[in-house]
Amino acid sequence: MRNNRSIDMIEEKRAKILQLRGNPEGLEAALQGFMDPSWRVRKTALTVLLEDYRPEEYIDELIKLLYLEDNAGARNTAIEALVSIGAKAVFPLMEAFRTENHDVRKFIIDVLGVIGGKEVIPLFLDAIRDEDENVRASAVEYLGKFRESSVIDALIEILRGDDVWIAYPAVDALGRIGDRRVIQVLREALHKRPLTEPALRALAAFSDPDTLDDVVPLLLDRRRSIQEETLRTLETFYRKGVPGEVISEKLKEHLGAGTFDLILRYTGHEDIPVRRAAAIILGLLRNPGAAEPLLEITDDEELRDVALRALIFLGKENAGIFPDLLERAGPERRGTVVHVMADIADPSYRDTFIRLLQDRDGHVIVHAVRGLGAIGDRESVEALKGIMDHPYPDVQEELLIALINLKERLDPEEILQGVKSPDPGVRRNSVLLLGAIDYEGGLPELGLALRDPVAEVRVAAIKSLTEMLGEAALRYLRIGLTDESPDVRNAAVECMGKIGSSEALDSLLLMVNDPDEGVRASVAGILSGYQDERAMKALLGMLSEKNGFVLTRVIESLTTYRSDMVKERLSRMLETGDREIRRTLLLALSHYEDTEDLIRPFLLSDDWATRLAAVRALGRIGSEKAMDYLEGVYDMEEDETVKKELEGLIGA
Repeated sequence: MRNNRSIDMIEEKRAKILQLRGNPEGLEAALQGFMDPSWRVRKTALTVLLEDYRPEEYIDELIKLLYLEDNAGARNTAIEALVSIGAKAVFPLMEAFRTENHDVRKFIIDVLGVIGGKEVIPLFLDAIRDEDENVRASAVEYLGKFRESSVIDALIEILRGDDVWIAYPAVDALGRIGDRRVIQVLREALHKRPLTEPALRALAAFSDPDTLDDVVPLLLDRRRSIQEETLRTLETFYRKGVPGEVISEKLKEHLGAGTFDLILRYTGHEDIPVRRAAAIILGLLRNPGAAEPLLEITDDEELRDVALRALIFLGKENAGIFPDLLERAGPERRGTVVHVMADIADPSYRDTFIRLLQDRDGHVIVHAVRGLGAIGDRESVEALKGIMDHPYPDVQEELLIALINLKERLDPEEILQGVKSPDPGVRRNSVLLLGAIDYEGGLPELGLALRDPVAEVRVAAIKSLTEMLGEAALRYLRIGLTDESPDVRNAAVECMGKIGSSEALDSLLLMVNDPDEGVRASVAGILSGYQDERAMKALLGMLSEKNGFVLTRVIESLTTYRSDMVKERLSRMLETGDREIRRTLLLALSHYEDTEDLIRPFLLSDDWATRLAAVRALGRIGSEKAMDYLEGVYDMEEDETVKKELEGLIGA
């Protein structure tokens, strides 16, 4: 443990404020605390003021603090207090707005903009004509927050005036109010050079297709920032439901043959949102020439999903371009092309997908399987059944999904034959398919599969029997619990957990001493859901577990039991030498009442990760005592990660 620091002058000031709280002298002490250079003293003063005194006793004093030009801490704390007071501060602040101090008028507008309702609108309408431009701009900005149609005329008047400083936020305010009557005014604002950019953003909020005639030509504007904002605006139109075909037609109408090249230029832009918008619009144009540029964009992880969607949109009308693109694509992009083709799932791709089932690249095969599953005709199903023995696990998973979705086309008797296949992969998939199609005629074969020489097949039998029989599968699961393979035993444990009956619990309790740590960890996780005294006692018995992974799972599971016995046992373990287990214990104890004092000493641990766990645990508790402990270590904490966590919890 690190040495605790002595109580300094800051703590003395805080103690004095707390000692006087509730008394008349305490009010004065709290207000004086607002002017202290220490944020901890100011925070204590703020808490005492808000909790122990009526707002009417100190609102005027808070307003006076707004005049302190040389003490930003006092002003900011006063503003925080006024915001916290809320509605009771509204009318005193409206009265105080008559001051000649323009900074104070600005502070009052900012506070009223947060806490005020419609009653402050008349004051704000006066404030938009204030002699100070910052007051005017702030008032205009907040008028948009109220979303009140009665202020529209005043904002339009500003928009059509000569004061660009407040016209800019006025455009934004009109967009936020959301009254469609202002659309025409915003269209006009597009053609005022200083207002083009905010007008684009405001029109994006409406995404009215009729405004595309005003928006699209701005892609030809000489200002690069306007071209970029226009691209982002068009993306917003599309995301808000304007059909891609409508946007595409307007682009071609206003930009002509140069549309494609213009948009293509922005796919290499340094700004990710601009590149994303360009990729989307490139797909909307449905120009076959966009396929290769969009394929290149998929190399960028941040834009891959956007580019894939654009390629899919492009392919809906140009399905024929992708088989050729596949032939030209390099090894690293072939999987992406097949991915897109699988999403399009055009029937003309069937033969290509069947051929790709023999590809060397497992990712290519996975997408080919998905594509055949989506096409779903007889030839596709036959081709899929032909690779039941594929060695690649991801292919096996996708194959099962595809065949399950096409189960109406499957012959149960043919699947039964697969259970007898010499190939274990075919047997496994056939067993899983029997469960998926819920074929009761296959129960004898599933029972026999529990004795299959390959563990994966036995695991599949456990899962299928549970899916088909529910609680009636318990007799089969008990066989699985005695299997020589830990994978099979684990599968049986997990399936029993899904059943969740008292009878299943009886069997699970026998597995707490299984020789495999993975099985023991699964049992511990499942026992957390029972809320049964037998399960709790079994978990308490597992606290002697030597394996760290299993012990962590046991501790986490015990937190679902709000028992004093559990709390006491976990508390006793805090002196463990294993730091990771100690961190788990600290977080676990945050689920119980009156554990702040148990956790507090670890705020001073010499291990930063332990301190972080203690901070998070106290933050979860969130009591006054817990927060006080967190505030007490803020100034002495040196690790940036822990400090950032503290700041997020105590609002430093």
